[in-house]
Amino acid sequence: MIQSVYTIWQEKEGWVSRCLISGVTSCGSTQEEAIEMLKEALELYYEDTHHEKIERQNFQFGSFVTNA
Repeated sequence: MIQSVYTIWQEKEGWVSRCLISGVTSCGSTQEEAIEMLKEALELYYEDTHHEKIERQNFQFGSFVTNA
């Protein structure tokens, strides 16, 4: 079992979900569908690339606001 941390946002075409650890991204027409599709994409990613045993160190999260 692998724990994932994700972010999700809305675009014109639907919702986009992205795993913050692996970078795997998926989408769906609803938030729930985007998350479910991300779960499926991650299962395939880890199955195909065998990253289950990679240990992440010094992993940090942050946020900021810009005047863009």
